[in-house]
Amino acid sequence: MLKLLAITPLLSRSGSEISLLNLLEAITGDFDITIFTPNKIPGLKSEISKEIKLIFPAKLNDGKEIFNRIYWKVRKPFQPITLIEKLAGRQGWDVILLNTFLSISYFDYARSKAKIVVLYVHETELFLSGVDRKKIEQIIENADLILCSSNYVKNYLMILGRKNDIEVLYPSLDFTKFSLPLGSNGIRESLG
Repeated sequence: MLKLLAITPLLSRSGSEISLLNLLEAITGDFDITIFTPNKIPGLKSEISKEIKLIFPAKLNDGKEIFNRIYWKVRKPFQPITLIEKLAGRQGWDVILLNTFLSISYFDYARSKAKIVVLYVHETELFLSGVDRKKIEQIIENADLILCSSNYVKNYLMILGRKNDIEVLYPSLDFTKFSLPLGSNGIRESLG
């Protein structure tokens, strides 16, 4: 089974994070999935199925907290290691999926550790907000595949130069979480 690491900045109850989680739930049969978030309190933690592994900074508090602090402080000058390497390991991945442009700081890690780097873009407003435009352009150019949440986002990225391996993947909806409690026949009668 292929190994997929999804990197997402918050894993909170936002549209992009829920879309990512729905996508990952849909492909659990094809991938061994791990989600990494630097957020110490991921809001969607309870929504993740047991087939998906979640790693985040709070996992370091495993009863050996003092040992871990000393170990990593002593080790750091000799072998610098990032938070993601500390938690996800230095292993290789078949696919790393970066969720939103807020994950741009992990692109170099993804490029060095994955056979395929996928960028899942939900927003375009970061281009106007002072985020490192050169880094974003580098990611747009070098990602193996870009998934866009709408045709608007796809067209925007195409204007910036991305011409191939760019697809629209509309955010999915989990109907088990958004179903009406009544059958369609009983709705009118229940409303009066």
